Formats: sequence, structure tokens, C-alpha cells
Amino acid sequence: MQKRLTIYVFMLALLLVSCEKDRAFEFPGYDSAPMQERVAVQSSKKVLLLYSLGVNNLRDALEEDIVDLCSGNIPQLSSGEDVLLVFSHKSQAYTSTVPTAPVLYRVSSQNGEPVRDTLMVWPNDAKGTDAQMLTDVMNYVYSAFPAGSYGALFSSHATGWLPINYYDNSRMFETPTNYSFGSQFNAGAYSDEMDIKTFAASLPFVLDYIIFDACLMGAVEVAYELKDKCRYLISSPTEILSDGFDYLNIAQRVFSSKQVDLLGICEDYFTHYQSLMGEWQSATISLIDCSKLHTLAQICNTIFNNYRTELNNIPSSYLQQYFTGNHPWFYDMRSIIRQLPLTDYEQTVLDAAFRDLVLYNEATDYFLSTFYIAEHCGLSMFFPPRGGDFLKEYYKQLAWNEATSLLQ
Repeated sequence: MQKRLTIYVFMLALLLVSCEKDRAFEFPGYDSAPMQERVAVQSSKKVLLLYSLGVNNLRDALEEDIVDLCSGNIPQLSSGEDVLLVFSHKSQAYTSTVPTAPVLYRVSSQNGEPVRDTLMVWPNDAKGTDAQMLTDVMNYVYSAFPAGSYGALFSSHATGWLPINYYDNSRMFETPTNYSFGSQFNAGAYSDEMDIKTFAASLPFVLDYIIFDACLMGAVEVAYELKDKCRYLISSPTEILSDGFDYLNIAQRVFSSKQVDLLGICEDYFTHYQSLMGEWQSATISLIDCSKLHTLAQICNTIFNNYRTELNNIPSSYLQQYFTGNHPWFYDMRSIIRQLPLTDYEQTVLDAAFRDLVLYNEATDYFLSTFYIAEHCGLSMFFPPRGGDFLKEYYKQLAWNEATSLLQ
């Protein structure tokens, strides 16, 4: 079973980018400032929000994640302490389609025991995938808990940058429906979700980091859509198995020191899957510095325009896939560009851009015994010859395409 897309339904080693970075990520208050000026608070105070959407077949797995998170090194209940928040919208027990009421609560340690304090409850018919719901939750977090650092962990189904419900209904779209983040009520052909443009627009202030515990979100198209909404991004170019992230240690990585240990979160994730056997030894993970994406886009704009004919004639069999089943929209970005006859200068500036951009990336040798991972640059990208007319028209609206002219 996979966590963010179940297997039965959805479903050389060359390290192109590798560098060691200091763990002390700086989150300057105005370098990543929200639309409004931040309230003056202790710079060491941090807020982490888990936004968990489980009105689907992930209900039990996501509940286990929350239990593990609350079992970790959570903050004390005090006005001067860090803050751990959980927004949970899940289905009732033994069903994937009947929702419970969405709830936002604070988790804190009191006398050595985790305590949940309910902050807000919505009606049963409210949906965590609604754009206004996400905006309202984020605004409440920002106003109720002034802090020097804000981060969010989003956990649910996902299919990267694709339009809503497209992943499993692409033939219907192309023969003239769109599945991206947060599939809810996952019982039929369509579900309530947010595409990546709506998701990004729903974030009312800039986060210091976003973690996606959701499939296929390690795409350059996703990262570029979010580049003005977070400084750092942790995500997986492939799908994510049911164990998800290492929730037992996430609170420790976030709250135990002055700076959030984002590298440690990535290492915990990869170490867990690398230690497993068989198909469970399947994982890709990357940490992206979103402030460097603009430079990469400028370089790619030149490359795509210089080698458009060569790009469209690359055999897809030459590329590193990140997808399972008949969903060929996610290939390793470097494996695509590597097929082009770049000049030495173009190759040099591209390599430098990736070194600055990708702070951490790791991959197991295989993914679900479905494909071998020969190269992993940390980001996937759409390969235009594998998309139909509907998908290409949708893709042209994405910020990455507007910046790079991958599709004209």
C-alpha cells in the first residue's frame, strides 16, 4: 500500500547534484516576510502546522502519523514556548467517504504528557480542500501565534502540478476532469482537491518552509508555483509509501534548537526507507532553496528556446521516470536536459544553478520494483511529448512555463 496513492489503484547510479550544507538555516524575519509586517516576537519562537486531509483511504495512516507526531519532543504549554498545531479533516472510522468535522488543535506537553487543546471546529460539511478554508486556518495561526518562524507540513493524496482529477481521468480530459493536493471523498471518479495554483494563492503569508508528505510534489512546476510562498521546500519527486515521514522525530527536528533542522527531516525520511526490505525500500526526497528557482528558470528559458527541436525529439525511454502505471508526466529534470547538446558554458551555469538550488537529495536504487533510479537531481519535470492537448494548454498557465517557455 502506498500512502499518497495506493498501489492497487493508482499505481550507472549517477548523483548529479550533491553538496554539504550547514544545518543552521536562517529565517530572517523580513527576507521571507508576509504581506503584512510581522509582530515583534522572540526570534527563536517557532510554529509548525500539520495540515492533514484524510477524508479518503489514507484516514488510518494519517491518524497514525498524528499519534507519532504527538509522541515526539513536543513543546511545553507556555506563552513563550514554540507551538505545534494540527488541522485534521478525516473520515469516520471504517469509511473513507463520510467526513467528521474539521478541527484545529494545539498539541503541547503538560507534566510530560501530550495534551490536545481544541482551538476551532468547523461544521461536518466544511472541506479542508476548500481554498478559503486553508486561508482561514493560516490567517488564524498567524494572528493567534505570533512567531519568528512559521512552517507547514501538508499530508494527503497528491499528484504534483496536474489539474484536478486529471491523474485517473486523463483520457476523459484529452478526448473532449483535475487531482493535485488533498484528495477528499476518494470513492468515485472525482474528488474535492486543490490544484497547485489555487493552493499557492490560498497561502496568505510567506512560510519559512513547506513539507509535502504527499506524492509527486517534488516537481519543478510545484516548487516554482510556491517560490514566493516559502523559502524552503521538502518533497518527493516520486510517490510516497504509507509510512510517510518520520513523525516521531519531526518535532525534535523542528523545536529542539534555534533553527529548524530541515536536513535532518530529510535524512530521517530517507534513512527509514533505506533500512527496509523489498518494495518498501522505495523513496526519493529533496530539499529545495526556493530563492534560487528564478535563476534556474532564466537558464532553462535560454536552453529550451535554443534546443526546442532537440527537446521534442528525445526518446522518452532515455529519461529517468518517477511515475508508476500509465502516468507519464513526471521525469527527472536533469535526465531531460542531459539529452540536449549544451555548450560547455550552458552546462557550467546549469550545474551551478542546481548546486545552489538543491540542498539535499537522495533516492533508493529502485522504486516499488517498478523502475530503477539511475539518476536523481531532486526535481521532476514535465516532458512535453508525453502530454495531450488538454494537459499542454493547462500547463501553459503554470508559472514555470511562463518563466521558461517550455511550451509555446
